[in-house]
Amino acid sequence: MKPHVIIITGQIAALKTTIARQLTRDFSAYLLCKDDLKETLAESVKPTDRNENLRLSATTVALMTHLLDTLIPYIKPIIIEANFKEEAYLRLLKILSEANASHKTIYCFATFEVLYRRYLERFETVHETHKSMGLIEETAFRASMADYEAIYRKHAGLIRLDTTHFDAQEYASLKMLLSEE
Repeated sequence: MKPHVIIITGQIAALKTTIARQLTRDFSAYLLCKDDLKETLAESVKPTDRNENLRLSATTVALMTHLLDTLIPYIKPIIIEANFKEEAYLRLLKILSEANASHKTIYCFATFEVLYRRYLERFETVHETHKSMGLIEETAFRASMADYEAIYRKHAGLIRLDTTHFDAQEYASLKMLLSEE
C-alpha cells in the first residue's frame, strides 16, 4: 500500500523534482513542488536579491505546508517536494501525525562533484527567480550539503537515496519500495 504522503527533500541538484514528477505520474498523485509554486509567486513579487529570494522561499514552504494541511483529508496520495529546512520538515511531520496520515520521506543526496556539476549546468536555464540568488560558490555549496546532512541524519525511517548515478533501475527499486509500504 502506497503511503498517503511522500515527502521528497534533500540537497540542491539531487534530482528531487525529477523524481517527484515521475512518482506523481506513476502513482497518480497530487504534487506540491516548491519550485513550481515559487516561480508562480515570483511572477508577481519579482525578487531582486538574495534576501528577497530567501523570504519568497520561506513563504512558499509555508504555503506548501498550509496546502498539505488543507488537502490531506481529501487527496491521496500527495507528493510534497522541496529542500526543507528542519523547522519546516518538523512542521510537516506534525501535520501528518495529527492527520494520522501514513508517509515516507525520501532524502536525496549525491557526491559534491555531481551535485555542483548539475547545479552549474542548469543555472543558465532555470527560471529567473532562482538567478536572483546569484551563483552559489563551491564553499557555500559544500556548507549547504553539510547542513542538510546534519538535519536528516537525525531522523529515523527515511529513505536515503543516493542520486550520484541514479538510473531507471534505481528508480524502479524506489517505486517498488514505496508500493510495498
